[in-house]
Amino acid sequence: PSHDISLGGVFVKTDATLPVKQTVLIAFAVNGHRIEVSGTVVRTRSIGYPQIGYGIMFENLSNKDANVVCQYLFSKQKEILK
Repeated sequence: PSHDISLGGVFVKTDATLPVKQTVLIAFAVNGHRIEVSGTVVRTRSIGYPQIGYGIMFENLSNKDANVVCQYLFSKQKEILK
């Protein structure tokens, strides 16, 4: 699972090889809410064989899904500020 998420995209780790500019369909859950969204690989980072990290920019995050992500981000920010 990824904890590196924003309204603009997500950073994921995988064994798969994806080129920059590749369009992908990703699915993940935030607070029990399933989000399925297409995105574009915008950067890669080696994080130790065999895994590679990918920065994926969301292409069509719905308003409903964006609200779920935003609520999650606010809750994490509140935890940090305690």
